[in-house]
Amino acid sequence: MPKAALPPAPTSLTATPAPGHLIYVLIAGRNTCAIGTVGAGAGGPRGQEQSCSGDPPPGSDVDADNIPDLADTCATVANTLQLDTDRDYVGDSCDNCPEVANASQADADHDGIGDACDPD
Repeated sequence: MPKAALPPAPTSLTATPAPGHLIYVLIAGRNTCAIGTVGAGAGGPRGQEQSCSGDPPPGSDVDADNIPDLADTCATVANTLQLDTDRDYVGDSCDNCPEVANASQADADHDGIGDACDPD
């Protein structure tokens, strides 16, 4: 039995995959712009050398821990070990719930304990 012909592959990541096609996207970053999708600014995908408004200048190190802010898990508190126990991309020294993943750091009652581990 001959194999069925597959439709042409999509030409961009915004295209809806045709039946029978899969699109795998590896995301390894944080959307520091709070606009668009991870790695995308208002003008489309942005390279590592291009910052969006609100990003620290390339190479800056506000907390002076020798980790550039764009790579630092907690850019405002010195943390040379870069510990992130719950792997939510928020370093333990800044995380309001370091044992439970809560990337949003939501804290509805503003008590400094993240909603993901707040008993009240």
